[in-house]
Amino acid sequence: VLATDNTTSGIGDLAADIAAVVALAYMLAMFIKAMIKKVPGSRILSFGFLLLTFFIVGIVVTLVINKGSLEFNNEYTGILLILLLYLAILSIPFSITSFLAWRFAHVNKNLNMQLITVEKLSREKHQLLEEQNVMLEQQVAQRTQELQLEKQKADNLLLNILPQEVADELKETGKSKAQYFDNVSVLFTDFVNFTAISQQMGVDELLNELNANFTAFDEIMDRYGLEKIKTIGDAYLAVCGLPVANPEHAINSVNAALEILHFVEKRKTITPYALDIRIGIHSGPLAAGIIGVKKFAYDIWGDTVNTAARMEQNSESGKINISETTYQLVKDNVNCIHRGKIAAKGKGAIDMYFVSDE
Repeated sequence: VLATDNTTSGIGDLAADIAAVVALAYMLAMFIKAMIKKVPGSRILSFGFLLLTFFIVGIVVTLVINKGSLEFNNEYTGILLILLLYLAILSIPFSITSFLAWRFAHVNKNLNMQLITVEKLSREKHQLLEEQNVMLEQQVAQRTQELQLEKQKADNLLLNILPQEVADELKETGKSKAQYFDNVSVLFTDFVNFTAISQQMGVDELLNELNANFTAFDEIMDRYGLEKIKTIGDAYLAVCGLPVANPEHAINSVNAALEILHFVEKRKTITPYALDIRIGIHSGPLAAGIIGVKKFAYDIWGDTVNTAARMEQNSESGKINISETTYQLVKDNVNCIHRGKIAAKGKGAIDMYFVSDE
């Protein structure tokens, strides 16, 4: 029985030795493979393992030489094995510590590189954002300038249609109420025999002549503070004293009419298609404003407008015909010739005066 137990124990020890050798061989193969593939840190860990392996191999060789005994006849052989033992004991923790230190340094280096990369990307991103901001600011400034130009064009167009005060009210509130004005002067002009003359002129010559005259009239109205209302065919309608009251409305209207006559007379000396004109002025109250929500047009209404039209109709070529009301307002500043009472359509007999520029 004892022999059987010894045999079994020997077999078990042999199996354990074989397993240890196989495990050691496997670990050695793995380390060698890792070093061949240049796995990071494999050389550091392999150093400690190789020292341990050398120690074990030394022990095995010693056992083989001494036939299973660790007794040494040679003093130096014992010292060498003791040194290998110390190195083997210290190699594993030393290699692990070295590996961890190397790993920490490697990770730290990678982190620093990543940090540098992040900072670089951050700078690039910041620079890109600044460039985009500059570009956006330039685009906004350019667009703002374009919008301001468009707004200015729209404002100028609106001012060509409406008086500035009315245009401002319309922009602020979206609507404008008609107003009543007590004292204004209405000026009407009309070209003499326009229909007959237009039949003798080409369309281009006719339109050019009307444009030249009305453009000059517009400039005259601006100089004397009259508000152009509209043109109706060859007729021109303007008023002074609105939308802002003007105590000089009558004399300003007469002076504007005199300048119109001078322009027309001068025009006849430079073009064969020049037209003769007659002018009528009347002063009094009226209503003015815009009506509706489409195609805004500033207009005037009331008996004063009708009477001014009658003054023009009863005027003569190259003359300014004014009513009694207007005469009373300008008689101290201009010379007038009383025409007496003249019948006006729908008005009966009205005192009329020709303005003399002498």
